[in-house]
Amino acid sequence: MAALESGTIDVATYVKPKDVKPFENNPKFQVGEELKSGIGNYVQINTENEILQDVQVRKALSVAINKEAVIQSVLQGEGVVAHGPLPASMPDYDQAVEEYGYKYNLDEAKKQLEAAGWRENGQGVREKNGKKLSLRLSIESPDKQSAQLLQAMLAEAGVEIKIEELEYATLLDKSAKGDYDLAINGYTYADPDILYLFFHSSQVNGGINYGKVQNRELDALLEKGRTTMDLEARKKIYADVQKIIVDQAYWIPIYTEKMFHVMNSHVKGVKVAAGRWYLNDLEKTE
Repeated sequence: MAALESGTIDVATYVKPKDVKPFENNPKFQVGEELKSGIGNYVQINTENEILQDVQVRKALSVAINKEAVIQSVLQGEGVVAHGPLPASMPDYDQAVEEYGYKYNLDEAKKQLEAAGWRENGQGVREKNGKKLSLRLSIESPDKQSAQLLQAMLAEAGVEIKIEELEYATLLDKSAKGDYDLAINGYTYADPDILYLFFHSSQVNGGINYGKVQNRELDALLEKGRTTMDLEARKKIYADVQKIIVDQAYWIPIYTEKMFHVMNSHVKGVKVAAGRWYLNDLEKTE
């Protein structure tokens, strides 16, 4: 940012919200903004974990998280709530997810856990059959602030979260092996077909279906999605896909962040879309 301000460089990409503020009302610079084509922050859930096999527990975790508070704290408000596995910026995003997606409701989270047999023990952590409701949250260091917020929020519902900070390669390796309970992740992509890689049962071993999701109805829809040419039919397929993923609480989507780009005002004709720079009409004036 110092190099941009001094004129050493003309363009800075993927600028953090806190760093973009000084340039927003400065006529010497122009600020571009777009919504990321992907989910910047979500919690992947290991559905093979004994505790997390229960969909009621997964739903309880989902409603125990105040996503707006995470956005305010981590992104200084420069993001939008993710209601499902696709961002609003992606084709075939189903706007209905904003209605049926899980909303923050701590009381409801407690009720769901009670109904699932997890009782308060007077010590802050719920128990069932003598076992504590304790889960590991695996992260890499950039997600530590998000992890600490989730840890505090889930503690209010009686869930103990132990944060496990790992190198990214180690996080991926352990995720692939199923050696985790919960993990914070994110993705960038331009088409809803990415959900095939995340949720089709063929991707459990050797793929990136780290949640170990195996759902025949979902498999069939994901297969149709990648072979259907009719755009309206495809849109309906992915609407059904999003509904199943949310209903089963296979993920806890948190937010999609805004991406900022700052350019010197003498740079003209640059277009940015879905994280790509189009320089066909680029010119630089003095």
